[in-house]
Amino acid sequence: EDDFSGLRGYQPGDSPRRIAWKTSARAQELLTKRFTGTGEETRWLSWDELAGMQDERRLSVLCRWVLLCHATGGAYGLKLPGVEIAPAGGEEQRDRCLEALALHGLPKDTAP
Repeated sequence: EDDFSGLRGYQPGDSPRRIAWKTSARAQELLTKRFTGTGEETRWLSWDELAGMQDERRLSVLCRWVLLCHATGGAYGLKLPGVEIAPAGGEEQRDRCLEALALHGLPKDTAP
Protein backbone atom coordinates (compact mmCIF):
# COMPACT_ATOMS: atom_id res chain seq x y z
CA GLU A 1 0.00 0.00 0.00
CA ASP A 2 1.07 3.57 -0.66
CA ASP A 3 1.43 6.01 2.22
CA PHE A 4 0.22 9.61 2.06
CA SER A 5 3.23 11.92 1.81
CA GLY A 6 1.71 15.38 1.36
CA LEU A 7 0.09 17.72 -1.14
CA ARG A 8 1.30 19.52 -4.23
CA GLY A 9 -0.28 21.75 -6.85
CA TYR A 10 -2.45 20.07 -9.46
CA GLN A 11 -0.74 19.15 -12.74
CA PRO A 12 -2.51 18.17 -15.93
CA GLY A 13 -2.75 14.40 -16.10
CA ASP A 14 -3.29 13.98 -12.34
CA SER A 15 -6.06 11.55 -11.52
CA PRO A 16 -9.24 13.22 -10.21
CA ARG A 17 -9.23 10.54 -7.48
CA ARG A 18 -5.99 12.06 -6.12
CA ILE A 19 -7.33 15.62 -5.82
CA ALA A 20 -7.74 16.76 -2.19
CA TRP A 21 -11.17 18.30 -2.79
CA LYS A 22 -11.85 19.72 0.70
CA THR A 23 -8.37 21.20 1.07
CA SER A 24 -8.52 22.55 -2.48
CA ALA A 25 -11.81 24.32 -1.70
CA ARG A 26 -10.28 26.01 1.36
CA ALA A 27 -7.08 26.95 -0.48
CA GLN A 28 -8.99 28.00 -3.61
CA GLU A 29 -6.58 26.05 -5.82
CA LEU A 30 -6.46 22.42 -6.87
CA LEU A 31 -4.12 20.32 -4.76
CA THR A 32 -3.17 16.72 -5.45
CA LYS A 33 -2.42 14.11 -2.81
CA ARG A 34 1.06 12.57 -3.08
CA PHE A 35 1.81 9.04 -2.00
CA THR A 36 5.04 7.14 -1.50
CA GLY A 37 5.44 3.59 -2.70
CA THR A 38 5.32 1.71 -5.94
CA GLY A 39 1.84 2.78 -7.00
CA GLU A 40 2.81 6.27 -8.17
CA GLU A 41 1.06 6.99 -11.44
CA THR A 42 3.01 7.53 -14.64
CA ARG A 43 2.15 10.80 -16.36
CA TRP A 44 1.85 11.18 -20.11
CA LEU A 45 2.36 14.68 -21.46
CA SER A 46 0.55 14.72 -24.77
CA TRP A 47 0.30 17.14 -27.68
CA ASP A 48 -3.28 15.94 -28.18
CA GLU A 49 -4.32 17.09 -24.68
CA LEU A 50 -3.82 20.66 -25.87
CA ALA A 51 -6.04 20.54 -28.95
CA GLY A 52 -7.26 23.96 -30.04
CA MET A 53 -4.06 25.79 -29.06
CA GLN A 54 -1.59 27.19 -31.55
CA ASP A 55 1.58 25.14 -31.98
CA GLU A 56 3.90 27.58 -30.16
CA ARG A 57 1.53 27.73 -27.19
CA ARG A 58 1.32 23.93 -27.09
CA LEU A 59 5.11 23.67 -27.08
CA SER A 60 5.33 26.24 -24.29
CA VAL A 61 2.81 24.41 -22.11
CA LEU A 62 4.45 21.03 -22.71
CA CYS A 63 7.84 22.51 -21.82
CA ARG A 64 6.41 23.80 -18.55
CA TRP A 65 4.87 20.40 -17.81
CA VAL A 66 8.21 18.66 -18.44
CA LEU A 67 9.95 21.03 -16.01
CA LEU A 68 7.22 20.55 -13.38
CA CYS A 69 7.33 16.77 -13.70
CA HIS A 70 11.10 16.79 -13.40
CA ALA A 71 10.95 19.03 -10.32
CA THR A 72 8.39 16.83 -8.56
CA GLY A 73 10.03 13.54 -9.52
CA GLY A 74 8.40 10.39 -10.79
CA ALA A 75 8.10 8.99 -14.27
CA TYR A 76 6.60 10.82 -17.22
CA GLY A 77 6.49 10.33 -20.96
CA LEU A 78 6.00 12.71 -23.87
CA LYS A 79 3.81 12.24 -26.95
CA LEU A 80 4.24 14.56 -29.93
CA PRO A 81 3.14 13.96 -33.50
CA GLY A 82 5.60 11.37 -34.80
CA VAL A 83 7.53 11.18 -31.51
CA GLU A 84 6.89 9.16 -28.37
CA ILE A 85 9.34 9.17 -25.46
CA ALA A 86 8.73 6.34 -23.01
CA PRO A 87 8.12 7.22 -19.36
CA ALA A 88 11.21 7.67 -17.22
CA GLY A 89 12.58 10.15 -14.70
CA GLY A 90 15.76 12.06 -14.08
CA GLU A 91 17.87 14.62 -15.89
CA GLU A 92 18.31 12.52 -19.05
CA GLN A 93 14.53 12.24 -19.43
CA ARG A 94 14.12 15.98 -18.93
CA ASP A 95 16.82 16.72 -21.51
CA ARG A 96 15.42 14.19 -24.01
CA CYS A 97 11.91 15.70 -23.72
CA LEU A 98 13.11 19.31 -23.95
CA GLU A 99 15.19 18.46 -27.02
CA ALA A 100 12.17 16.83 -28.70
CA LEU A 101 10.10 19.95 -27.98
CA ALA A 102 12.83 22.26 -29.28
CA LEU A 103 13.16 20.30 -32.52
CA HIS A 104 9.44 19.77 -33.08
CA GLY A 105 8.35 21.00 -36.49
CA LEU A 106 11.86 21.33 -37.91
CA PRO A 107 12.69 19.40 -41.06
CA LYS A 108 14.49 16.17 -40.18
CA ASP A 109 17.66 17.17 -42.08
CA THR A 110 18.09 20.33 -39.94
CA ALA A 111 17.94 18.46 -36.64
CA PRO A 112 21.38 17.74 -35.11
